[in-house]
Amino acid sequence: MPNLTKKEKDQLFELSQNFIKIHSEINYVEETIKKMEQKSSELIGELENCRLRELDFRKSLEKKYGDGCLDITGLQWKKNVIENVELFK
Repeated sequence: MPNLTKKEKDQLFELSQNFIKIHSEINYVEETIKKMEQKSSELIGELENCRLRELDFRKSLEKKYGDGCLDITGLQWKKNVIENVELFK
């Protein structure tokens, strides 16, 4: 069996190093994706919790002030008003 030349050995070493580098980068990207998916899942859970708290808050305002909606610009509760309704015709 013939021995590889120095040039061939160098090429083999370079290919090997390149393969290791690329493989390492792929692992890093995959780990980053996994962490991002986990963080996304956590944030979705936090958002759902926030929405539930918002719903509870709205229900407490409706219980206290009656049917209506929150005016976020003026921070006031605007009651729903029915105008010009004839109950018995």
